[in-house]
Amino acid sequence: MGAGQGRGAELGLPRGRKPETCPVRALEAWLQASDFRYGPVFRKVDH
Repeated sequence: MGAGQGRGAELGLPRGRKPETCPVRALEAWLQASDFRYGPVFRKVDH
C-alpha cells in the first residue's frame, strides 16, 4: 500500500471512572471544541 492508503483501525475506548480522567470524555470535548466534523481523528504527521 502507498501513502494515504492505510486501512485504519477501529478501537474501543472504555469510559473512565472519573470524568476528569476519562479518555472518552476528553476526546468528545476535544472534538466539540475543535468543531471537527469528518475524516480521521488521528492523522499522520510529517516533519
